[in-house]
Amino acid sequence: MKKIIAIALSILMLLSLASVPALAEREAVRDAADLNEALNAPGGSLVFTTDGQYPWVVSGDAAKSTNNGVHSSSSTVRTTVTAQQGDIISFDFLSSGEGSDSNAWDGLYFYIDGSLVSKWGAHTEWMSYSYPLTPGTHQVEFTYKKDENVSVGEDCAYLDNVLVAQPVMANEITASNITVSAGRRAMIEYEVLPENTFNKDVTFTSADPAVATVNENGRVKGISEGTTTVTIASVAVPSVTKTVTVTVTEALPIAELNGFATYDFGTDQSNDMKWVSFTDAEPDIVTGYNSMASNVAAAAYLDGTVYGYYFDGTDQNPIRYFFTMDHESRQVTNSENSHAPGVFAMAYDYTRGNMYAVCGETQVRNLGIVDLETGDIEYVGELTVPNMMTFAVDANGVGYGLTMDRENALFYRVDLETAECTLVGETGVPLAYLQSMTYDHHTGKLYWAQVIHPTQPSGIYTIDPETAEAEYLGVIGDGMELTALYTTAAPDESGILGDADLNGSVTVADAVLALRHATGLHELTGRALEQADVDVDGSVTVVDALAILRYALGLINNFN
Repeated sequence: MKKIIAIALSILMLLSLASVPALAEREAVRDAADLNEALNAPGGSLVFTTDGQYPWVVSGDAAKSTNNGVHSSSSTVRTTVTAQQGDIISFDFLSSGEGSDSNAWDGLYFYIDGSLVSKWGAHTEWMSYSYPLTPGTHQVEFTYKKDENVSVGEDCAYLDNVLVAQPVMANEITASNITVSAGRRAMIEYEVLPENTFNKDVTFTSADPAVATVNENGRVKGISEGTTTVTIASVAVPSVTKTVTVTVTEALPIAELNGFATYDFGTDQSNDMKWVSFTDAEPDIVTGYNSMASNVAAAAYLDGTVYGYYFDGTDQNPIRYFFTMDHESRQVTNSENSHAPGVFAMAYDYTRGNMYAVCGETQVRNLGIVDLETGDIEYVGELTVPNMMTFAVDANGVGYGLTMDRENALFYRVDLETAECTLVGETGVPLAYLQSMTYDHHTGKLYWAQVIHPTQPSGIYTIDPETAEAEYLGVIGDGMELTALYTTAAPDESGILGDADLNGSVTVADAVLALRHATGLHELTGRALEQADVDVDGSVTVVDALAILRYALGLINNFN
């Protein structure tokens, strides 16, 4: 399971002294006449050799490995270079391999004098790379290696523009001013020029840390309202600098988020199979709690208790369990075998007083209500779209869900009475694997813990319920798959008397809802039922409906 998930690990920064951003485009030129022309930078004279069962070949104006689809194999091309003091070797590459750079089960390996310098797994866009050489003669080797199973994408590497020369130095830094609220963080967007600068390392310095701090990566944290500056300076050429203005605005509400890390693909995987907590302001700072032996598929919170489902057994014969857990201690308080079908997502609706679950066995998903005593699920109906993977309910009792799409997840509004799904729009973010979503009553936002994907940063997003626009807030820890995202924030229980539809105001529509309930045409539950009972006699009758109507029309000023 971990290997499958790890295929989707995000593109990591190249582990070298310097790296250059991906080339935006490669202009089409004539096919190279031979391997030397394909691999050399324009005007270069390096001589390349390739041999073995899978030699490198000319592919357009570049060179390409040929062992694609052949497990436990390698394809190698070599050259000998002579370096002067201060020289670097640089090249462009594309690695349509498997896994991240750290794993690189299939990928491009770069050696100097027999020692591994760097390796790259899945890099499906052209990148540029540079590395310093010591004076003298060196043997340089590029190898596309494959492990014993699985082939992904083109399953090969491309190489071009190999060059040994003096490095290009920085002469300019560009950057934009930023605004951030107190208690939150934002990245400084900057660029070191020219584009092919060898050493793009910079330092960041805040003029007033009492207003805003900045870390070594250019991430600014707002401390207090005000304005300060951050100076960016080139490490290689300290005289090349850029100053940006940082404006810190008033603090915004912060969401306290929790979830189950079924897989932590960080550097030490210390939170693997653990409950974790973090905030939307600093999602990379994660607190891990006691481990749990089995995979939690979905869970939701209510009044100090987490209700959920986990599975055991095998993929072919899974055994599913319903459990309850004390939120404060993260100790499971009850666990029993459940005959419910696979549960993908859960959310509690405070307006109706129901715990909902999205469940199913294949692509078909059903919306159901969970019995919090037994874990049994009573179906509301079949969701009208397949493959819904996440679910949340907002303060007004409106459900939302995301469907699986490895390119662009679709965001739907879900009617909790009928299971009817209405498309809101495209998120622009891929959804792959089991993941989770929740609504936070403190901030009034929908949060999505998105699982890693090779073309998109993973981490925590907010989703606009009107447009489906997804805003990226940052990576969770070092990166993890959360399958039970939840918050402990609950709605204001006082509410607005007479507001039967829970939209924050009392209108004629509320009177109609109360009347439909009183005549048996509709059933109000939970907070909606309480707020429609304006005479506070324990039931919603025609008398309540008439009082709400008179209030909405301005004929009375209160319900006393």
